[in-house]
Amino acid sequence: MHGIALLLGLLAAGCLYAAAPNQVLLAPASPLRGRVLCSAAVALSVIAVVLWSDVLGWAGAVIAVALVVTGALSLWPMLGAWTQQRRAGSEARS
Repeated sequence: MHGIALLLGLLAAGCLYAAAPNQVLLAPASPLRGRVLCSAAVALSVIAVVLWSDVLGWAGAVIAVALVVTGALSLWPMLGAWTQQRRAGSEARS
């Protein structure tokens, strides 16, 4: 369950990143897509808290999900920048 909760936290952070207007990984998000992605991030975070609450208790589960989501929010922009750099490199070679 810990692995699934961790992956759900990473996906929640990915949804929040994809909803941001300045992200470079995907095409710019419309306001509706941004709301849907934010709602998905909240739902994934709640599921992760429920999965972790069995072992860590509610307070520990909330703290764990907050740490995973905030940590992953710094990973997604790096992935976006790396992808944008690869796109620019492949366009320059063409």
